[in-house]
Amino acid sequence: MKKGTCPKCGGENIYHCRVPKGGGGISPAEVCHYMFLHDVYTWQLTVEWETYLCVDCGYFENYCLDRALMAKVTGNPQNSIWKKVSPEQD
Repeated sequence: MKKGTCPKCGGENIYHCRVPKGGGGISPAEVCHYMFLHDVYTWQLTVEWETYLCVDCGYFENYCLDRALMAKVTGNPQNSIWKKVSPEQD
């Protein structure tokens, strides 16, 4: 998607939204720009993420840009609700 092509339908009508670090004066009408991610113990708010949306089929991808939050997710794999995906074996 980051290169402008949808991996699901092949469409090229891709739109991008990136919320600036710190939120940049988010108004109540823009609350959808916030993302909650569940780490081991709490739901944590982050505004450091971006979305790519294909307006042909509706497929979208979110990318978390909050490195501190990602470190919390991977910090204790035994207790995390997030599980690492292993590459497919042929």
